[in-house]
Amino acid sequence: MKFKLNIIGKVITLSIIVFMTTVTSVNAHGNESVEGHTDIFNKSKLGNYHYHHGYEAHLHPNGICKFREEEAREDARKLGAKDGNEDGYLGNEKTQYRYSKEHAYFAVYKESYDKAFEEGKAKLEEEKKGVWKLGYDIGKSGKSQLTDSYSHEILNQTYVQGHKEGYSAFRKENIEKYNRDGFEDGKNNREKISFENLEEDYINSYNEGYEEGKNEYIKVIKDEGYNAVFGNGKAKSSYSEEEQVWYEQGYTQGEKDLEELKNTAYNLGRNGESKNIPEKFKHAQDIFDKHYERGLADKQKEDEQIVSSKEFNNKIETALRVGTGIIVLVPVALILKRKSNKKKMNNQLGDDDRVA
Repeated sequence: MKFKLNIIGKVITLSIIVFMTTVTSVNAHGNESVEGHTDIFNKSKLGNYHYHHGYEAHLHPNGICKFREEEAREDARKLGAKDGNEDGYLGNEKTQYRYSKEHAYFAVYKESYDKAFEEGKAKLEEEKKGVWKLGYDIGKSGKSQLTDSYSHEILNQTYVQGHKEGYSAFRKENIEKYNRDGFEDGKNNREKISFENLEEDYINSYNEGYEEGKNEYIKVIKDEGYNAVFGNGKAKSSYSEEEQVWYEQGYTQGEKDLEELKNTAYNLGRNGESKNIPEKFKHAQDIFDKHYERGLADKQKEDEQIVSSKEFNNKIETALRVGTGIIVLVPVALILKRKSNKKKMNNQLGDDDRVA
């Protein structure tokens, strides 16, 4: 019985010793990495509370550990880099730093933040280029855009904008293609295509092109009729009834212009003006020259007739002037001769026989 009590006593004593050791250890050192520990008897001579965390006993004046100052600076730099990069990449504004200006490592944090902020912005801009191109290429291929492609709001907006511009380019190219196809069909007098289940813009573009091409074809037929007036023969038997109408329209216009050409050329020559052929008649230079020379020849004949008429009139006037002088002089001469004869007779007769 005594033996059992001794064993129990030893166990109790050992337990008390372990418990006291644990309590003393907790009270003495606490969570040293954060809080430090209480020094009840001030054995460190630093007061009743100090820190160790791997170093000799020391204090943290103003919350700064002289042994961990570099570590704290590094923590501030890392935190600044993390915050700055995140804000820059997300497109946020520099609204508020994590550290206040009074914080011991504010300057370290701010410097790291500002640098990382610009890096984050640059990264965002670089990614935006790729995202925009991806959206543009997908839109350019005519495919629909992906919905909610990016969780990043700015990147998602960039993708949507790229797709919008790409799809716009896709539509523009197709509209131009349908317009060219329509033009070629109209120009070659092919039957117009009737589309089903096609966007209205594409159909309208094709129809516009077709009308332009058809007008071009009509113009070719009319030009053939027009040019025939100037020496290329008349209608061809291969023309359809509709084409024959266009040909005749061109031929009729050619006849009007040919008449105008002849009159214009003749009048220029007839008036003695220089041979300046109007631009619209350049294609018929030979005809223009022919009628100009005809007008010029008629003018020369008229000028010669005028000259001859003037010479004749001058001769008549001269003759008249000479004749008038003779008519005046003959009576005078007769009178003078008569007087001379009287004088001779009187000289021969006596005073009583003289002529009065």
